[in-house]
Amino acid sequence: RPGADDLVQRSRLNQCERRRASGHGLQCRGGPDHRLVPLGKGGTLPEAATGLRQLFTALASKMFDRADEKTREFMLHTALLPNFTEQMARELTGEARLLSRLHRQNFFVERHGLGQAEPTFQYHPLLRQFLQEKAASAWSAEQARARGLSAAQLLLDHGRADEAFELFRRSE
Repeated sequence: RPGADDLVQRSRLNQCERRRASGHGLQCRGGPDHRLVPLGKGGTLPEAATGLRQLFTALASKMFDRADEKTREFMLHTALLPNFTEQMARELTGEARLLSRLHRQNFFVERHGLGQAEPTFQYHPLLRQFLQEKAASAWSAEQARARGLSAAQLLLDHGRADEAFELFRRSE
C-alpha cells in the first residue's frame, strides 16, 4: 500500500507528464521535486546549462594550465580511456602515482570500487571532454592516431573489447 510520500511523488510525476504532454515547452528534471524547467528553442536546455559548461571549461583550463607538463600529458593520455586502473595508467603513460595525486587534489577524478583489489578511476565527463579537445589541438593527427591506437590496444589487452573497438574506430 503506497504511503503519503509515494502519492506525493506520483502526483509530481503526473504533473510533469501533463505539462510535457500539453506542449508547454517544459522539461521535467530529475530529483525529488521534479522541477519543471523551460526548454530552449529546439528542445534544448536553457542557456544556463551552456553557461555552466563554459564555467566548468574555464575552471578546467585554469587547473590544467597550472599543472606541470608531466601531469598535463598524463591527463591527455588517460582521457582517451573511458575509465582505467592504476595499472592501465602505468602501461599507457609510464606513470601511475599522478593518478592518486589528481584524485586527492580533487582534479575531477572519480574513484570507483574502493573495496576492490584494483579500483578504477575516471574523469568527470566534462573534464574528459575538455581533455580530449585539448589533445586534439595539442597533438598532430599522426600523434593522436598513434596514441588512440595504443590506448585501444591497452583496452583490448585488459578484456574490454567493446571499448577498444570504439577507440580503434575513432583512431582510424
